[in-house]
Amino acid sequence: MPRAFWKAGVQKMQKVYGAPIPDAQVEQLVDYLVKNYGDEKSRGTPPATSPVK
Repeated sequence: MPRAFWKAGVQKMQKVYGAPIPDAQVEQLVDYLVKNYGDEKSRGTPPATSPVK
């Protein structure tokens, strides 16, 4: 998904569903989503995960 998709989703969580996400953390959250769940360029790459202990 493109970065704009993730950002719109985070903003929807804030505004429509009242999620307590400070505006200052929106970009950090979007960075995380793009890095771990991809954008258009990294399609098909599995999300980064930590090994199970």
